[in-house]
Amino acid sequence: MADPDDRELVISCGAALFHLRVALRHFGFRGDVQTVAPSARFDALGLRTVPDVLARVRLGRSEPPSPEDEALFAAIPRRHTNRSRFLDEEVGGAVLDALRHAALEEGAWLSYVDTPADRAGLADLIADADRVQAGDPAFRAELASWLRVGRPAAGDGMPGYSMGQHGIGPDVDPTPRRPHAAVLEMGGVLEIGGAP
Repeated sequence: MADPDDRELVISCGAALFHLRVALRHFGFRGDVQTVAPSARFDALGLRTVPDVLARVRLGRSEPPSPEDEALFAAIPRRHTNRSRFLDEEVGGAVLDALRHAALEEGAWLSYVDTPADRAGLADLIADADRVQAGDPAFRAELASWLRVGRPAAGDGMPGYSMGQHGIGPDVDPTPRRPHAAVLEMGGVLEIGGAP
């Protein structure tokens, strides 16, 4: 329900591919990656399917890891989605330039949503999308099945702390509460997308 077109699934595969590339560099290989663009293929029932292969990876030539490679490798086990509030500090121009450069290196784009009007428009879109999803009982049931608040850890799913929930079971209210007002107050919002 939350990902009918498999967009988030493909993004997750991209994150896993990035971790694999970082690990290859850590172990002294440059890594040769050939990506396969997802296409809108359909099965016998007419449902969209994602291809089984999104990338082909080979070890590539030997190359010692850089300090940046080693720092990224050490960060892999600590990386996770952060759905909590960010610090109330403006992101500096040098950081934004570095993020834009990193996005371009990966074949993506990054824009900075920094005007009050753009932030208000973005907050309205998020609020509208949340209302639509929250109004769908099937979406709420699916979300509740993925939340891991007050339940033993599972092999997959979302821990409650990643959504700012502490000690409240998902059976009470599994709908995430996004701080729409925070979008308006922030010094800017980063938006990331695929190749232009």
